Amino acid sequence: MNKKRKIIFSHITPGYLGERAPRLTLNASFFSYFDLSQKTDLMIHFSEPSLIFPQRVPRYGFFNELMELEGTYATEAISSIRLKLTHEIRSLLTQRNLDEKRSTYFFGILNFLLRYGVDVSRLQDVHLNFPTKEKMFEYQYINIMSQINRSICHGRSPAIGPLLRLTKKTLNNTLLSNYWKLNITNRFIVTVNRHNKSQVFSKIAFDLAQSLSHNLEKFRPTNFLENIKLALFYRGFAMAFNNLSHVYRYLNKSLEISENIQCTTKIEEILKKENLIPVYQTLAKFYLMKKEYESAEIYLKKMIEVDPFDSTGYSELGLFYIHIKNLKKATKQFIEAALLGPPGVGMNWYLAATAFLKQNKMEQSYKYFKKSIDTDPLAISPLLDSIEVCKSLNKEKEAKNSITKLLTIPTLRSQLTSKEIEYCKHESDRLA
Repeated sequence: MNKKRKIIFSHITPGYLGERAPRLTLNASFFSYFDLSQKTDLMIHFSEPSLIFPQRVPRYGFFNELMELEGTYATEAISSIRLKLTHEIRSLLTQRNLDEKRSTYFFGILNFLLRYGVDVSRLQDVHLNFPTKEKMFEYQYINIMSQINRSICHGRSPAIGPLLRLTKKTLNNTLLSNYWKLNITNRFIVTVNRHNKSQVFSKIAFDLAQSLSHNLEKFRPTNFLENIKLALFYRGFAMAFNNLSHVYRYLNKSLEISENIQCTTKIEEILKKENLIPVYQTLAKFYLMKKEYESAEIYLKKMIEVDPFDSTGYSELGLFYIHIKNLKKATKQFIEAALLGPPGVGMNWYLAATAFLKQNKMEQSYKYFKKSIDTDPLAISPLLDSIEVCKSLNKEKEAKNSITKLLTIPTLRSQLTSKEIEYCKHESDRLA
């Protein structure tokens, strides 16, 4: 590794720059295998039909955070990778007619662009000819998911209508395989569950899950990809049901498949482990909902065991400890998560600060509120919540500084409610 550059998150950043290292998160390990920063023929990496991507893929916000925290070197390197992939896509788009190998390559590049935080939805206006119906539908699906991801990244509720129309179109097409119908239906159910739980869409998701449950149980995987997908389908379909026995059966089926998948390559080993993370996370939430706290804690700790350099498991465990009111353990997990890096460094410093505040440990609370504000200066919660802490420690100057930022910086003020603005003005007058 070049000694002149400075890498802060050595278990994350090198992987996304296409460099292998012994202590990487699973996602970073996956990306490290593709040498994206090197001047190599990308066709070598993306010509395998079985190429799939980790479920917990990074998104636009993740890379914004990583580049901001890492600084110039990482920003330039990631921007260079994005340009390289974009150039390849543009080259392929000029060909219009894509054979099997070229279309597989096309989707490999497209998926990497999506996962490096690039909006690919503009491609929906480009007409391409693919060798199979599945690939044509996959092209439409990726464009719709890119639009959904863009909405989520900008804090807007995503439009579910286009995905529903594509799902219905897929189910009505007799030329498409059962596998692809399960795939698109699962994606619709998961998207509704995570981003739009309206009665209408939840009912549609439930009806689809019921109508295709027989297809799901008949599906027999023949390779690694299909085993991963089947585990994913069971976990996704579970989200559509309210009956806890249905949910439990589907989640345990997903767990059984996930834990017993056979791997033949290093990439497959990474993907198997990576697939286990959301399975464990979903089971933890299921047991937490049932107030079976011991089981919930076990699965959260399994998340960390499988991917010890990723911050997500520690953050989730911290939230669990907050829920069961073990504040001392919670603060430890949030601090560990923040030190490991994105996603959510500022958020984890904030959660540590609030956990200390609940313990009436004002000095520690102030310390971590400050870290949160320094990390994410455009987040309003750390600034708001730190005001009372500063007052209790006689740090009136710091309290006034937070209030001034909240009232004078348009991005911050626009996020405040009328009551919060009134509170800030009152405190400003009192501290004048």
